[in-house]
This record gives sequence, C-alpha cells and structure tokens, in this order.
Amino acid sequence: MKWDASVLKIAPEEFIVEGLSELLRKAGFQEVGREYKKVGKARVAVVIGERENIFTQKETMTIAVVRGIIEGEKLQKLLADYGDGVVLIPFDRLEGDVEGARVLTPEWLADAFTLHEIKPPKTILEKFLPLEDETGFLREFILDGPLLNPVYPARLIEESKKLLSYRYGVSPESIRPEKLKLELREVHVFTWVSGEGTKRALIRKEGVVLDTDSGKLKGVAMRVLLEDVATVQASELLFEGIENPKEMLVREATKGGILDLKTVEGRKAYIPTEAVLELSIGENKATVKFNLENGRTQARASPLKEDELVEKFSEVVRRETGEEPTLTGKVGKGKVLLVRGRTERYVIEGEINRYSGEIGLFRKALNESAILFIILERYPDGEVVSVEKQGDSVIADVLTEKALVVLGIDPETGESSSMKKLIHPSQILGRILKEENLPFKPGDFSLKVDGVLWHRNVRAVFEGKGVMVRAEYNGKTGEVREKELQISREAAVQIALSRYKGFKLMLEEESEGAFHLTLGGEKHIVKLKVISDGRIEETDRFLKKKTVEEIALKKVSEIDEGPVVESLSLHDNWEVEFSGVKRFGRMIIHRTTCEILAFEHQYLESFLTKLFKDLVEDEYGDGTEVEWVLHNLEEGVAGVKGCGGKGTYFAKFDTRTGRVISRDFVPRGITSKIRLAQVESRYRP
Repeated sequence: MKWDASVLKIAPEEFIVEGLSELLRKAGFQEVGREYKKVGKARVAVVIGERENIFTQKETMTIAVVRGIIEGEKLQKLLADYGDGVVLIPFDRLEGDVEGARVLTPEWLADAFTLHEIKPPKTILEKFLPLEDETGFLREFILDGPLLNPVYPARLIEESKKLLSYRYGVSPESIRPEKLKLELREVHVFTWVSGEGTKRALIRKEGVVLDTDSGKLKGVAMRVLLEDVATVQASELLFEGIENPKEMLVREATKGGILDLKTVEGRKAYIPTEAVLELSIGENKATVKFNLENGRTQARASPLKEDELVEKFSEVVRRETGEEPTLTGKVGKGKVLLVRGRTERYVIEGEINRYSGEIGLFRKALNESAILFIILERYPDGEVVSVEKQGDSVIADVLTEKALVVLGIDPETGESSSMKKLIHPSQILGRILKEENLPFKPGDFSLKVDGVLWHRNVRAVFEGKGVMVRAEYNGKTGEVREKELQISREAAVQIALSRYKGFKLMLEEESEGAFHLTLGGEKHIVKLKVISDGRIEETDRFLKKKTVEEIALKKVSEIDEGPVVESLSLHDNWEVEFSGVKRFGRMIIHRTTCEILAFEHQYLESFLTKLFKDLVEDEYGDGTEVEWVLHNLEEGVAGVKGCGGKGTYFAKFDTRTGRVISRDFVPRGITSKIRLAQVESRYRP
C-alpha cells in the first residue's frame, strides 16, 4: 500500500513520529530526542537527530509536524530553541511565515515514507478494529453513573500490539494482553434553584460552571443527568474523585452573589483519563500507557538478557544440526542480536529479537567460506543461489548473466565441473509477460531465485513496476509448472490503460482483493475489475453524458428548432427528456451503441394555443382569447376552449402531429348555454 496525504493525516501521531525517526535513521542520523508541545488547539511533535560529519564534526536535523491551525509567529517562537534548519511539515493551515525553517507538505512526507518503504497499516481503519476474543482476561465493572467517553479495551489491545510490533520488531502473534488498569475522573452535575430560576451546574477538576444551559457544556450536563449508568471492562479501576462537590458549588455561587441557592438534583459521571495495559511478549513484559485526554501513547519494554538470547539460539542450532555450537561473535543491531558461530561441520548465523527472543533468521552452511571461494573463483560475477551436500559431493546452483549453472564440487580436492546449464529466469519472465499481455519488459524487474529443486526446477521471483511474478519452471525445457502474479494499484492502472488505448483514468478504488477502475474514452466510459493477478473484467460500459446529449439534440433538431435537453439519466439505457420551440418529449438511447430505441414527442401547449387561434381566424374570421388548454399526455390529445366576438370555440388536437381531430362553435345567446355545456364536455380530455 502506498502512503498518500489523506491517509497520513488520519494516522496516529505516534505512528508518524516513529516514521520520522525511521527516516532520520535511513539518512544516517541517530535520534537523540522527541518532544510534544501544544499551542492553543494546535499540537507540535518534534523529532531530533544527530550524525557525525567529517567537516562539521556534528550535524543536527530537527523535523516538526504540526496538526491544527497555528500562527507563524507563535510557531517560530516555539521552534527558536532548535536552531536553524528546522524542517516544518504543517498538516493544516499555517497563518504567516516561519523564518529559518524549511516548510514541506504532507504530500512530500507521504512520498518520503513510500520511497523509503516505511510501511503504513494495511488500512488505517484496521488500526481501530476491535479484537473481541483477546479481552477475556478483563472484568466488567458497573459504575454508579454514565461514562462520558467510551473505552474500547479491544481497540487499546490492537493499538498496543501494533505499536510494540513496530517499535520493537516483535510479531503481533507473540504479544498477549494480561492486565488493564483504567483511571476515571469524576464530574458532577447539580440542578439548582435561585429565586424562580432553575439551572444546571457542572463540577469538574478544572472548576465549577454555574450555568451550563447557555454554553457549550449544556450537552455534557444533559448527558450526565439523562444517561444510564455505564459498565466498563478492565482489570482494575482507579478513581480521581472530587471532594465535597456540593460545597464547591455553594462557594462558587456565593462568589457570584447567589445566596439562596438550593440544589434539586445531583448526578455523578466519569471521564476516562488514562489506560495502562500490561502485556507479555513471549517471556518478556511490556507496558503501554494511553493518555485518553490528549491521545498520547507511551510504550515501554526492556530487552532480554543477552545470555538468555544466546541460549535460545543455541537450542535452535542443536535442533537443526545435532551438534554443539561454538559462538564466534554477537552484535546488537537495533532490535535484534546478530549471532555467528560454528559447529563441527557447519558455519551458522542468526538474528534474535532482543525483546521477544524470536529467531528471525537462521542459516547453516557446510564449509561455506571454502565453497564460496571455489565458486566465485570460477564465476567472479555469479550469484550463488544454493549450495547442497549430495552424497560425497557439493552441488551449487550459480546464476550467471546468461544461464543458471549447476556446478559440482569435490569437497576434498576442490575440483569443480559444470554439470548442466539451465534456462535463465529472465527468458521465462519475458514469455510470461507476453502470454499475460502485460505492458512491461523483463528489464523492469529485479530477480531473486528462491531455489532450484533437484537442480532442475527453478523457483524465481520477479519484482518491479508494482508487479510481482513468482514462477517455477523446468530449467531444462522451459516448461512453466506454476506461476503467480500479484499487482499493485498503480500496475493495475497501467495494465488497463495499455489495453484501452485512448482512455484516461477517472476513478480508482480497491475492495475485496480487486482494483475497480473507471476509464473515460472519447465517447464511452468503461468500468473494470482488475484482479490482483492482472486479469481484467469489464463490468460496465456506457456512453458519456456529453455524447448522449449530442445524439439527442441532433435527433430533436430534425423535428424542431432550438432543442434543449431537460434531463439525462442512465438506467438500463439512457433516458432523455427534451423540449424545443414547438415540442417536448422523451427519448431512449442505447447505453453503448448510440442506437435510438424510442422517440416520443408532443406539441407544447403554447404552440397548440397558436394553432387554435389560427384555426378560429381562418375558419370563422374571428379573434379569440384562449380560456383553457387541457392536455392528456398519455393519450396525446389536447382540448382547447376560447371566447371570441361571435361566440365560443372548441377544438381537439392530436398533440403528436398537430392534426385537428374535431372543432365546434357555439354562437352567443341565452339559448346557447345548455348547448355550450354539452359541447364543452366533449372537449375535456
């Protein structure tokens, strides 16, 4: 997964700080300090590194990450103690300039984390997912009041495991929670009366707020009064109480001149302030402390004794070789202890995690130095893939520029001979890329040969351009026996664009182990599902909205002037509603082929009015004022009534063609009223 600024901004602060420390280490600096400061609502985390320099003797680098809006002047004053050359990364708006600091963006930091392989969580959401099955050691406590901020022990456990795993290099599986101490702070709410007024007061560690109803604390006070009592899971609860809260209320009221205060109702609630989680790491112990008020987390674990680590390694050596080891060297390197030694027949080395005692790496080789010397003397630029003792011989697989050579070595005389040459893995990669229609070249990949089974079947891993290809093939015939492809999101996009020429990426997302891409071409939009092995499935294809609009306007222009598309919507096909000077209607256009599947239109009522007036003038020589137009859209019929100088006129139109279906005229006069009503009823659709 690749870092981006949006993921970085929601990552826990401690994770960011650990990442900055790792960046400094990879740049040759050793962390000498970290500090956390608060200015208003903004938080500043500072990491300081030092390294030796042959010219200046000592070089210092300071990186400060700012979360929250802060004035440049205040920030400059805060950073003044760190000297010049501070690297500043504001996550939010920075008001003003900070002199002497190099300001970088969160996007830069995201790229730096990605470039230097500082791995983010698989998803930030996973960092907060509870692991309910690990909370069985906890007790459930029933409080005598509500808990204003929830506490999720499973989430604390998960955060602790990830923090300890990242900081001390131990596997999460080796970490087990054992005890959770939770500290709660009391708050009190009293309903009180003075005169005819009733108000609510909040008593907490910071002091007394006499009237919460008009301020930001109204909601908090109401929660305390209305919510049920809470339960909380922990091993042990510690309480920070308030002594005589009612007396504090009376004193505060007296200061404000309120002398007749009477309390009506009181309720206690709790705010979690600190959680201390004790965990085991193998045979070791660790503690993680959570400040639940400011979100700061502290982790502490001590390394195991070196003698214990060496004995654990020796047990592995005895189990693997059946021989007693003699250690020749041990070096502490960060989170691991590197151990080297020998037995009667083997040269051995390994890595032991200093905090858990886990064996992260173990190697043994028969007379390795002598065998390597023989191999490299014959193939100076070769890479030794494997060395195996087989009977009275040692067989080595050596990767050269052109082939995989299987070399036989006599361990007594040192004589060597080439037994056979196997096909180079890069040739197999080129064939796989062509068969899978992937837009990459073998030169884009780095090669690692995992092994050569029976000195014939080659297992190779290729990585590059966001693609991993794992293959096992017969080195003699080139037959690929197994292959596996895994691609990143960037590679999925590149593969899709190579197969959809002329299209551009519009949207990308990842879910359920696949990449879902939306590409836009000249006329169409396609939706693709790219499987992690590079296979592409087209899940949808439809015309662009702009293309549909052009088709619709062109079609309507054949029957009317000045057409306008009123609405476009995509269902099974594109549905278009339009209007023109004379007509309005609906059209259905095939979602992919541009074919017009349906085209319905009717005349506008304004145009029917004109037809009616023209009819009266032409047929009766009279002018008229239209009284009503009644349009039945489903039947495509409209009735029109108008009054003129000679009498009342009626007409019925076919709204699809404009044809007059029928017409009537009722002259003025008292005797015509009955007839007028009879005629009018026929023209109401």
